[in-house]
Amino acid sequence: MSTVSYVSLGCPKALVDSEHIVTALADENFEVVGENSDANVIIINTCGFINQAKSESYAAIETAMENEQQVVVTGCLGVEREELLRRYPNLKFVSGPGNTVQVVNAVKSLKGKSVDKLYNPALVGRDSGNRVLLTPEHYAYLKIAEGCNHKCTFCIIPKMRGPLASKKLDELVEEAQALVENGVKELLLIAQDLSAYGLDRQYRDKKELVPSYREDIFTLCKELAGIAPWLRLHYVYPYPHVDKLVEM
Repeated sequence: MSTVSYVSLGCPKALVDSEHIVTALADENFEVVGENSDANVIIINTCGFINQAKSESYAAIETAMENEQQVVVTGCLGVEREELLRRYPNLKFVSGPGNTVQVVNAVKSLKGKSVDKLYNPALVGRDSGNRVLLTPEHYAYLKIAEGCNHKCTFCIIPKMRGPLASKKLDELVEEAQALVENGVKELLLIAQDLSAYGLDRQYRDKKELVPSYREDIFTLCKELAGIAPWLRLHYVYPYPHVDKLVEM
């Protein structure tokens, strides 16, 4: 079994991305270990939200290079690919956040494994609850959406993670059920703009079949309430339909 070292930096959304990558690597018969190892390939899931986070990511890359490891960079700082390669020309691979397939195939290539058969996340349930958790076993993050539609001048998230992209409600319910069946007691719902969930999909999903059905954060919480003993929402911003959450 090939060994790969892994470093996960940044927010819970990045942690979920890390769980997807670690799960995919395990499915490809890799052993994933911490950063303080002698594995010759290391994956660094970076954060680039603020200068301090960037400095931490740079430090992780430099430490790996001092250890003569082959460095694969992914995550939010990876969107600055040209700058990273200018600064660290010996990087073996650079990608932005959420590129599980590309990261896995880059590692397979560095380890001398064939990439003729490309990794297919749909076959192993990358987005299912059967992923390797990097949290204590009693709780897990459930990422319900990616990106953000707001263009706040102080925030770089839309540039790094793109516009709002909500997951289908039925898929989230299925993922939550799998997590709970695997022992999770507490689901932590996360997104960059949690309250906007469903907006990009015009709150539809089943709306064509059930006119009163609205795919929003309230409906999602109502569906999940019967699955997990505990739900926590990170974080709730004031949209009109959010008032119903207080009553719930």
